[in-house]
Amino acid sequence: MTDHTRTAHRALLERARAALAADCEAPADRAEIIADLDAAIERIDRTPVPWSIPVYLATIGHGHGTTVLAAVSLDL
Repeated sequence: MTDHTRTAHRALLERARAALAADCEAPADRAEIIADLDAAIERIDRTPVPWSIPVYLATIGHGHGTTVLAAVSLDL
């Protein structure tokens, strides 16, 4: 999966949950993983961005006024 959009991430979690849930004789640890996946899917539905995005802000005062800069980094 090269696309990391919210929709693609949610779809991946749903596929993983469905694959694990298909086994009727799942051990307890598998049930815990399924519960964690359910919680992650719900979180994605409730949160605009489920992961943080570093944003850097700077204000530079100089002889001609003030310059305000903002930058977003994909490096986490």
